[in-house]
Amino acid sequence: MKKLLDWIKNHTGVTILICVLLFVIPLVTVHILFKIPAWSDCLVAEWSAGELLAYIAGFEALAGTVFLGLITVDQAEQANTVSQQLGKENNEMQKIMAQKLLPVIRMEKARLMPVVSLDKCPENFPMATQFRRTGSFHSSTPSEIQQNIYINIDINTDNDEPVYVTQISCKLVNISDTIIRHIGLDEIVLREIQGKTPEVACKNKISGDGVATLLSPGEDVDIALILGTKNKVLADLWKSDLFGVCLTLFVTNTSINGITFQEYISIRMTNEQYTKISYGENTPNEGVNDNA
Repeated sequence: MKKLLDWIKNHTGVTILICVLLFVIPLVTVHILFKIPAWSDCLVAEWSAGELLAYIAGFEALAGTVFLGLITVDQAEQANTVSQQLGKENNEMQKIMAQKLLPVIRMEKARLMPVVSLDKCPENFPMATQFRRTGSFHSSTPSEIQQNIYINIDINTDNDEPVYVTQISCKLVNISDTIIRHIGLDEIVLREIQGKTPEVACKNKISGDGVATLLSPGEDVDIALILGTKNKVLADLWKSDLFGVCLTLFVTNTSINGITFQEYISIRMTNEQYTKISYGENTPNEGVNDNA
C-alpha cells in the first residue's frame, strides 16, 4: 500500500488521467453498445442504459470505498508505528532523566599505605571475615569525620599473635544530581590474586550500617579501609609491586528522597601507586566479573 501511495504522489498527472478515463470510458462504452443493433435476440439488453450506468457507478463507488478503507488502515498502522517509536524514545528519555536521580558514588584519590607488622590484633577489629565502621575526627571542623572501616580477613581476635595491617585511604564522591543521606556497606570481598590467595567475603558486623551523612552533588567523604591478616604470604603480596591489594566494596546508596541504588567498587592498588578502579551494579549474590 505504501508503494502504491508513493507511486500516486510521484505520478500525479497519470493518476488524474486514469481517474478521468475511469469516468469517461464506461459512458462511451455504454453509449456505443446501445447504439449498435444486436445481431441476435439473446443479446438484446433487458435493462436500460441508465440502469447499466447506475450499476457501473455503484461498482466504482464500492471500489473507491474499499481503496479508501485500505488507505485508512495503512495510515492507522503507520500512526501506531510512530506512536510506538515515540513511546520507546520517551521511555529512554525517562530512563536517562531517572539515572541522574540515582544516588551513585565514585572513589577518588586512593592511596595505599605500607604494611605494618603488629604484635597483636588492634582492638577495633571485629571477628574474622567481618568488618566494622567507626568514625574519627581528623580536623578542627567537627563535620569532617574520617570513616574508618576495619576489615578482619582471618585474625583470631582471642589470641595474641602477630598480624599485618595495611590501609587504603580514599574519598567517596557523590557524582549524582541528588543528595545522598546514607551509604550502606553490604559486603567487602578480598579478591584472589592470581590463584595465590583465596577469595574472602567479609560481612558487616552491624547489618545495614554505613556512612550516614548528607552528601550534596559533588561532595565527598573520607574513607580508610584498614585490612588485617595473620597470613604472612598475603601480607607479602600486599607489599609486592606486582600484586598489591585487590578488593571489592558492595554498597547500597540511599538518596534523601529514599531512592536506593546498589553498586560495587573494585579497586586494585600496589606500592608503586598503580590503581585500577572499576564499577558495576551487581549485588554480592551476583558477584563481580571485572578481571581485577
